[in-house]
Amino acid sequence: MSVRSRRSRLAFGIDVTPRDRQRRLEEICEGLDTTALGFNPQAERATPQEAEEFRQNPLFSRTYTAHLQEQPAGAGRFTEIHQGWTELGGITTLLPFRRRGIAAVVTAFLAQEAFRQGATRAFLLERRSSNQAAS
Repeated sequence: MSVRSRRSRLAFGIDVTPRDRQRRLEEICEGLDTTALGFNPQAERATPQEAEEFRQNPLFSRTYTAHLQEQPAGAGRFTEIHQGWTELGGITTLLPFRRRGIAAVVTAFLAQEAFRQGATRAFLLERRSSNQAAS
């Protein structure tokens, strides 16, 4: 099994799974839903067609879903590494799982994985609309 396709067990019983091309469409939809619902609890669910399109996206291989007790709980990604730099982003936690350190664990995992893949520097920008508060 390749490093990219395995599930990584991290702190607090959180598992992080890459959205790799070997995943079933249902698993990719679950990851897309986790990201969308983490930022907007009223977001619509991803369709199998959207999941298939996402598989073709270059960002796909650097996108991860966090699970807590086998339930999707959060997500994140990092951008293509350019001259050693990468941006960590799209880090979110579903409402029922907030205030448990999931985003912190995902952020640490993303940085480690980016460095493993060749990044020498990583940065994170906070982007928040005026009506969106961290909770």
